[in-house]
Amino acid sequence: MNAGLRIRPAEAGDAVPIARLFIASFGMLTFLPKIHTDEETFSFIADIVLRDQDVLVAETNGDIGGFIAMHGDMVEHLYVRPDYPDA
Repeated sequence: MNAGLRIRPAEAGDAVPIARLFIASFGMLTFLPKIHTDEETFSFIADIVLRDQDVLVAETNGDIGGFIAMHGDMVEHLYVRPDYPDA
């Protein structure tokens, strides 16, 4: 485990890096069609996920490498950036 890893609640300012991570990670799922534009994904993260769900980010040296979004006890999203070290 990376000693510099920090888990913290997501903040509004994390919307862009979380959306970029989501897009990159989801892009690895080549068996699923891409049905949303990147702009729609940015809006979805900022306006729905961060507003309606409990979101934690995993970061190293301020670099977000993963996130989990929960609604109650249900995991809605769990993504790790494909190029993240020690993922």
